[in-house]
Parts: sequence; C-alpha cells; structure tokens
Amino acid sequence: MQRGFHYTTLSKYRSIEKKGVLESSSELIPPSWQSRVLGVEFPDERYTFAFLDNAEPESWKQGDFLNYLLHIYIAGGKGSFLDRLVLLSFPLEGEEAHILEAKFMYNVTKNIMTPSEGFRGYVQSMVRVEEYKGGYEMPELAVASDIPFEKIRLESVNPRFDSVKKIGLSKIARLGFRNVKKARGKKNLKEGEEL
Repeated sequence: MQRGFHYTTLSKYRSIEKKGVLESSSELIPPSWQSRVLGVEFPDERYTFAFLDNAEPESWKQGDFLNYLLHIYIAGGKGSFLDRLVLLSFPLEGEEAHILEAKFMYNVTKNIMTPSEGFRGYVQSMVRVEEYKGGYEMPELAVASDIPFEKIRLESVNPRFDSVKKIGLSKIARLGFRNVKKARGKKNLKEGEEL
C-alpha cells in the first residue's frame, strides 16, 4: 500500500492529535498569484503536501530543495525555530490524492522560469495518484482529503533543526529565503551567524 510522508512541527502534530484530524489546508498556488497566471483553472480544494512512499526522495535532496522547503516551512511562519521537526506518514486508502511535478516550482526559485510559467506548469502537471506512471523529476503528493488521526503514524521527531544550524542564515538567504531579517530578529543574529 502506498504511503504519504508529511513534514510538520511538533506543535502542529499536537494540534492534529487534539483535533483528531490532519486537515488539508494549503492552496496549490498562493492566492495572490492565481490571478497572474492566465489560462489556468485552479482547483478550489485545499491540500496536504507530502512525498509518496519515501520521506527523503533523492531528487528532492539535489540542489538543497528539500532543505529550502523545510526552512521556508519552519521560518516562514508555519512553525518556530524552537519547535521540533516531525515526520508523519499515512496510508493512501481512498483519499483524493494527486501527484504534481515540483520541478516547476524549483525552477521558479532558481529564476529558470518566471513564476507565471512555473505555476502554470505545476498546476497542469497534476494527475491522480492511480494514474501516475512515473517520469516526474521531483514528484510531490497533494492530498485533498482530511486524514483521520488514527491513520497517522509518527515516524520521527528530530532534534531542534540540526540542518538549519549546519547551513546557517547566509546559506538560507542564498537559497532564496525571503524572511531572513524576520528570522534574524527572532534570534538577534547577524549575517553568517549560526542558529
């Protein structure tokens, strides 16, 4: 049976446990960009993003994109630098789930494509999991169904962002992290200092 692997923070995991459900709450594309991408119809659904059958796909580790996304997730307001990173998994049993080619988003972060081109390609790459035959460089799972807590398995709770400590703020900035000043303010750090 196929499984989804989803990263979150320990505080969000506790909230999921309390609510009894992992709610699908993210849009495919930020609403502020949707009107700028002409010729694309955006789904109304909300999603939980995850990896299919592998917590750390090799293609996502190349070019630091996995670290980049985890840093955005944690430092971009969805978590806290003092929180812990948590890996959850869940079986795909009847959930409405799709695969998208995240390489389009990667190309936007590297200025290889314009946001409009990247977002268009990303949305148009969406296929249902059962129809996916492989071939995407950076496949991303998007689950449009809420996932009951009893189906969720806690895979790991990592120490306080060791990868962030090793990479440091200057590396995050080079990866394209836009809220470096905000992050620095939380810890009173200067450019190049470690967390």
